[in-house]
Amino acid sequence: MKSWTFASRFQLPSLTPVLATLGLCIVAIVAVLAPALAPFNPNLQDISQRLLPPLAPGHLLGTDQLGRDILSRLIYGSRISLTVGFVSVALGSSIGTLLGLCAGYFGGLVDDIIRWLMNVFLAFPFILLVITVVAGFGSSAVQLVVILGLVSWTDYAKVLRAEVLSVRERDFVTAARSTGATNRVLMFRHILPNAISPLIVLGSFDAARLIIVAAALDFLGLGVPANIPSWGSMLSDGRAYMQVAWWLATIPGIAIMLIVICLNVLGDWLRDRTDPRSRAVE
Repeated sequence: MKSWTFASRFQLPSLTPVLATLGLCIVAIVAVLAPALAPFNPNLQDISQRLLPPLAPGHLLGTDQLGRDILSRLIYGSRISLTVGFVSVALGSSIGTLLGLCAGYFGGLVDDIIRWLMNVFLAFPFILLVITVVAGFGSSAVQLVVILGLVSWTDYAKVLRAEVLSVRERDFVTAARSTGATNRVLMFRHILPNAISPLIVLGSFDAARLIIVAAALDFLGLGVPANIPSWGSMLSDGRAYMQVAWWLATIPGIAIMLIVICLNVLGDWLRDRTDPRSRAVE
C-alpha cells in the first residue's frame, strides 16, 4: 500500500518534464528546418490578403496587417528566440563559470576584484543595463546575443563561487593537492565537475529570462532588425490591431509563454534532481 501511494504521488508529475523537454525539442527542430517547414517567405507581403483570420484558406494561422503569413513568421521567429536563449546562456555561463571558479579557488585579491566587478553589474537593473548597452552599440542578431551574454554572467559567477568555496576544502581536493596536482588540474578536473550542477539548473531558468528580455527588446524596437521575424516584433505589430485582429499578438504571445513554461518546468525538475534535500525526502 505504501509503494502504491508513493507511485500515485510521484509517477504522474514525472511526465511533466518529459513533455517540457519534448516541447523544446519540437521547437528546436522547427527552428532548424524553418526553410522547409514555412509555407511562405516570412517577409512576403500581399495587401490583398491582409488580416485574414486563423484557418483561412492557405493561411493556417492567418495573416498580419501587411498580408504576411503568421505561421511562417512564427516558425522563423523561433530561430531568434532559441538563439538568444541558448547561445546567450552559453556565453554568459562560460564567462561566469571562469570568473566564479577563479574567485572561489584563489580568493584574496582575485576574489575581491571579481566580487567588485559583480557588484558593479548588479548595481544596475538588468533590463535597464541591457537597453542602455543595446541603444549605445546598435542592434543585430549577433550583437543582441553577445550583449545579453556579457551582462548575464554575474549570477553564474556568484553561484559557482559559493560552490567552489565549499568544494575546495573537501578531502579529495586536499588529497589531489598533496600529490602535486597543479592549480589548473585542481580547478578543472576536481573542483569544477563537483560544483557545476547548480549552474545547469540556473541556465534553464536564465534561458527563459533571456527569451523574455529579447522579446521585450524586439517589442520596443531595440532588438533584431525589422526584416528579421521575431516573436517580440510580432507582438509589437499586433498591439494596434487587438480589437480587429486579436491573433496578431495572441499567437506569438502564446508561443513565448509556452517555451518559457517548458524551460521553467525543466529547471524545476533539474533543481529537484540535483538538490540533495529533495532526494532525501524521496
